[in-house]
Amino acid sequence: RFSEQAYDPNAVKDSEEIKLFDPPEGYTPLWKEPFASAFCTEHARRYLRSRHCFDSMWEPLQIGCCLSGFYAGSVVVPVLLPDRAWAGYVCRAYVPTRNPYLYPADMSKGLVLFNGEALWVETETPLLVVEGVFDTTPYWPDAVALLGKASGEQRNLLALARRPVCVVQDGDAWQEGWSLALWLRMQGQRAGHIRLPPKKDPDEMNPSWLREAAIQSINEPL
Repeated sequence: RFSEQAYDPNAVKDSEEIKLFDPPEGYTPLWKEPFASAFCTEHARRYLRSRHCFDSMWEPLQIGCCLSGFYAGSVVVPVLLPDRAWAGYVCRAYVPTRNPYLYPADMSKGLVLFNGEALWVETETPLLVVEGVFDTTPYWPDAVALLGKASGEQRNLLALARRPVCVVQDGDAWQEGWSLALWLRMQGQRAGHIRLPPKKDPDEMNPSWLREAAIQSINEPL
């Protein structure tokens, strides 16, 4: 099994490699009044709910939106470390724009996972490994997001997870997901893979079906 000495989940907040961030200009927490019910944040709140990110999740995840600045018209989803410091954030536009999905340019995406704390929950419930933050929300809290393609550090983190993992990439990236699941099995991790239909994302699937398919995949041939 991959050596647990390679990574200490409780020490990630002390890593000098992970750049920390303040909220972006114009950031407004959506769980606090007056913005929790204000007209100016109505479109942001409606967008979040349409992505299975409901009101009860906003405060623990520190989700907000930007009403001004470079990210104006976007919801803001922080990538939180165990001490709740921000290791970056994902901005997703809820108004028409040429750049609907943005990160800070110098974010250490390859060193962290969105909802990475779920790796260390000791349970037999499979952890879904998906690409984007809104792919996790229908399966919350049993999903982590790679924020793109899996880096070497992220692969190592998944190999150390204290629960089985199931890789569920977007339908057009299934080969990358299969390869990651195979590598994890080679490290001794209980890992599965689900191939989605072309042009389908995890958040577009039936959550009950996908959770059941993840359980079945753990002990099936890849």
